[in-house]
Amino acid sequence: GRSQEQVSANGASQALSAGTYDVWCVADAYIRVSVDPLTPAPSNTNGYFVPAGRVIPVRIGRDGLKIGSTAALSFHRVE
Repeated sequence: GRSQEQVSANGASQALSAGTYDVWCVADAYIRVSVDPLTPAPSNTNGYFVPAGRVIPVRIGRDGLKIGSTAALSFHRVE
């Protein structure tokens, strides 16, 4: 029942369940995990760098957090 989801550039995911998610993108991105990850928007000073073409595991520590991104990205839950 788990499927791939997308986040648009300068966008955020829906509220997620706690767990581990694989995140990847085709262009370098900075991501931020928060209840409101776009305030402030992710950047090189407050975000986590996701290099293009690499899969990065991201731990969502509690229900309701979202992933915000500076570039379009894809993700799916793995745990």
